[in-house]
Amino acid sequence: DDGANLFEQTLQSFLDTGVCSVSNAVTRTWTEAVIAFISGLNPEVKYGGLRVELSLSPSEPWFDPKLITEHAELAPLLRRMLGSSFSLVRVGGIMSFPGAEDQEIHRDGQPLFESTEMEGGQILPTHAVHVWIPVTPNYTKQAGATSFYLGTHKTFGSRFEDLGIDQGSAVSPIIPLGSCLIFDDRIFHFGGANETDAVRTCVFFSFARSWFTDGTAEADRNITAWTEIE
Repeated sequence: DDGANLFEQTLQSFLDTGVCSVSNAVTRTWTEAVIAFISGLNPEVKYGGLRVELSLSPSEPWFDPKLITEHAELAPLLRRMLGSSFSLVRVGGIMSFPGAEDQEIHRDGQPLFESTEMEGGQILPTHAVHVWIPVTPNYTKQAGATSFYLGTHKTFGSRFEDLGIDQGSAVSPIIPLGSCLIFDDRIFHFGGANETDAVRTCVFFSFARSWFTDGTAEADRNITAWTEIE
């Protein structure tokens, strides 16, 4: 049926490009509650800066991973992407303030092996993903919506410039409130410059296969937990 076809098309888009979108992922009530909660943190007052990363606790009801893992559409997608056994790695948020500049092009995580270690240059299945949910209505290219280099989750190496890919070829999916993006941990991407007069805010849930631990992740983030923000 149409629902099954859309599911397979969404999954195939993810496998081919490293990113896909899902409509009606969260409710308006959830979005309004989350933006009210995050707005109350006032991180710019304490920390300054034009792009702030928030670490959020899954014990807070609004950030319960069951929002994703028990979702009628998202849960089956994650099982196809990560297998039947996967777990939450982190819940966080990104606030991009007016005047924030382009990020450097980067991967959130590296391929598990270098190409020289893989027989025939085989591409391993996805081991970690990020579910990216805008909570402000200005998720546009002008406000710095994340740009992705499609298919780069299938490449090796930590340096984008070594791939010989045109920097201007990035794609910026524009998704409405209530929808989400899912992207492979290995895809090259960057947050764009915020050329508007409003803060652009997103929440993310990171999941990985149950055996995976990211030993290269930053030990310290810009903000650790909301209980430390006073």
